[in-house]
Amino acid sequence: MASLALSGPEPGSHVRAYAVDCEFIQVRQGKGPDAREFNVTVSVGIVSEMLETILYARVKQPPRCQVWDDSFARTVGNLEPDWSIGIRVDIACALVREFIEDGHVLVGWQIEGDLKGLKLEELLDSAGPEQIVDLSEHFKTTQGNKCQLSEAYREIFGRQGAAHDAVGDARMTMELYNWWCAHSMQPTSLHLRWHYVKWHSITADNYETFRWSVLRPERSDRSTCIEEVDNAISREFVLKFRSEGERVAYWNLVKRRLCSLFHCEAPATRHIERGVRCDWPGCVGEMYDEFR
Repeated sequence: MASLALSGPEPGSHVRAYAVDCEFIQVRQGKGPDAREFNVTVSVGIVSEMLETILYARVKQPPRCQVWDDSFARTVGNLEPDWSIGIRVDIACALVREFIEDGHVLVGWQIEGDLKGLKLEELLDSAGPEQIVDLSEHFKTTQGNKCQLSEAYREIFGRQGAAHDAVGDARMTMELYNWWCAHSMQPTSLHLRWHYVKWHSITADNYETFRWSVLRPERSDRSTCIEEVDNAISREFVLKFRSEGERVAYWNLVKRRLCSLFHCEAPATRHIERGVRCDWPGCVGEMYDEFR
């Protein structure tokens, strides 16, 4: 959505705002060439403008579906992997539809995906932009790029939020919405930057082993972006972290793996300054760079 001249709910007004967030898994339906894969909602959180929890519920997967990928919901969302329990998706759908029909405001972070997960994508056309607010369009980086909910929350409030729990994400979204309303609903630029780690000069023969045994981040770390450059002589492995703390945690993980791989004692931990190269000549030599 483009920047809009919206007006938030006045104190005491009958118009309320509700933040919604959903968590998903990927399922597969059908067999053979006609099989299709798609996301289904497995939990939904709805929070009022007063930060009260209106709804937090598990949502059961539709019948005759095979779970294809539930790793994010299990490892990051901390949901028990029994996707047959919970309310039917149409119950949550009816509540959200009622909010819109009663004239209230629905708020989300990249809300289009949540509405599609609730099978309410038609609301994107039938309800006006004053009723459905996608905050990801109003909180962007200084380069005009979109960012994650947790990044915007941390930048505005200076603290971490309970990201990737449906009701926690909905509450974070509502806190940002209340802040945005209190600041004239103007587009907000966030000073965010990537923190890089670049592994280079890795021979092609050793790359796969080294990549999987040493260089890879934790499996649940979905916020880490990975880029790989391949040529005939050597390969590069670049990781982009969203905070310095995440980069330092990764660096310590690599230290432990290297010590285990080469049966050495843990090297002394030191502050990692910009541009420092790895100091383990017998292990990784001149393969490491760090930059912003």
